[in-house]
Amino acid sequence: MTFQIFDEKDLIISRLLKYDDRPENYLSWKDTFKCVMSEIDASPAEEIDLMIKWLGPDSSRQINSIKISNSGNPTIALSRAWNRLVLRYGCPEMIESALQKKLQAFPKITYKDKKKFFELSDVLLWIRSVKKNRICSTTSIFPSKSVGVNPKNGQTSYFTCKINGGIEQ
Repeated sequence: MTFQIFDEKDLIISRLLKYDDRPENYLSWKDTFKCVMSEIDASPAEEIDLMIKWLGPDSSRQINSIKISNSGNPTIALSRAWNRLVLRYGCPEMIESALQKKLQAFPKITYKDKKKFFELSDVLLWIRSVKKNRICSTTSIFPSKSVGVNPKNGQTSYFTCKINGGIEQ
């Protein structure tokens, strides 16, 4: 029976992906990580060890330092680790800046370039998801008006309307 539980835990942990230390990916990584930790019922010590394993190079160094400086108290270490990650990668201004850069760098598209429309749709849905996140919802990031889409891509307003119309229904 223990063998079966061990296999199930490994299977759940295998869903984790390495974090790339980019603010725009932090919320998604954090949601997945927290969900997996809940499913395996990880202790604070296990969670911080797995966090260090699945973080990127810069973030894992920071969290390892926090773990070392709070040796013997994994609960405090874990709390401080999450606080550091939020300050370093999860603050709304950093996420907004990263997403605005992604929008500004988006190439000019035409109606015939369906692949780019799907990519734009993904970026816009990503922005909508960030706006709905409780951490980011209290700030004024990404106001309802388009941010950089129309000036950059000109004719995307119809497509944006269709995307937003589809989401709102």
